Amino acid sequence: MTAADTTLLTRQREMLLQKLDEFERTNKALRRLLREQQATEVLEIVIFSFEIYLFWQLEVKPHCSQP
Repeated sequence: MTAADTTLLTRQREMLLQKLDEFERTNKALRRLLREQQATEVLEIVIFSFEIYLFWQLEVKPHCSQP
């Protein structure tokens, strides 16, 4: 292997390591965003369910003032 080949391989290795590092950072950020999005969706479902429950409680239960 010539010195030029070694230099080329070294440069390619460095570029691949940089791309791997960028991929890992992007992957970590996307996973965090996905967790946040899922948490938001779960919270919205819980709030909606609670609103339905409250509405049902107000509509179904008889009022105390009625005989």
